[in-house]
Amino acid sequence: MLAIAGCSGQPEDCEVRDLLSEVTSPDSRWSASLYANVCAAGLVTIASVTAELRPAHSKATGYPGEGVVFGMDDFGPTFRSGLRLHWLNANTLRIVTPNEASFGTQLSSYRGVVISYVYEPDDPAVRQCLKDWLSDISRLDKPLMTWPEAKQRCLNRVCTFNSVGNLPSEQPRGSSAEISDLPCYRVPKYPSSGPTSDTNLYSW
Repeated sequence: MLAIAGCSGQPEDCEVRDLLSEVTSPDSRWSASLYANVCAAGLVTIASVTAELRPAHSKATGYPGEGVVFGMDDFGPTFRSGLRLHWLNANTLRIVTPNEASFGTQLSSYRGVVISYVYEPDDPAVRQCLKDWLSDISRLDKPLMTWPEAKQRCLNRVCTFNSVGNLPSEQPRGSSAEISDLPCYRVPKYPSSGPTSDTNLYSW
């Protein structure tokens, strides 16, 4: 799983470091860039897409390091085609990301720049299913299931709300596989406002 959050020390340049897009802030202070990376991680290589901030006119590095505000696993051009960067103003960067992306780093701010997120399509229930599946496959004692299979199984469960449309106060315990025979509590669709602190949203 992806876990890009800046590097300690200076790693070697990535095997692949393709610039997908770059936008400059309205006040010309910051450059926001999207990169497709293939980088060494021990004995394996990891394909990722990162969104990175750096002062305008500064030189980009050959690897994802300081300035990475967002990172996700890269499953090819089609999957990442909807990923976009847009400056709402001089201090706010919006990142449009696939709803089913597997995130590593997802910061809400960086050196005074606020970072907001929009999911396309925006389906919190699918994101919760993905989070449960990633948790399950990280456990060696759980049988392997592909994401399409897990997604279909999760969404086929009966989803219920309480009378006011909120989640019940008591939710089933355990992983998605352990509660597969219980009702699936679909996440209410709140406005997409993104993370609220300058930390990784997920640590899977």
